[in-house]
Amino acid sequence: MYKIMGVAPSGNVESIEMHEFDTVEEANSWVVGYVRFGDWGGYEAFTVVAPNGFTKAEYSKDYGWTHY
Repeated sequence: MYKIMGVAPSGNVESIEMHEFDTVEEANSWVVGYVRFGDWGGYEAFTVVAPNGFTKAEYSKDYGWTHY
């Protein structure tokens, strides 16, 4: 399962698990839908974490998408 993690504002190191998906494409689509209208829910970024624990993608306010 690919997990969506919400990254707290700068200065905090906590991440909150928000959702899980079967594929990275579904996870990325969820992030796009979540931030589509500018509602970041108090988070600075969202990361998509693969089942092996590695980050596959990150979407941040400052830089947009970064894929790994």
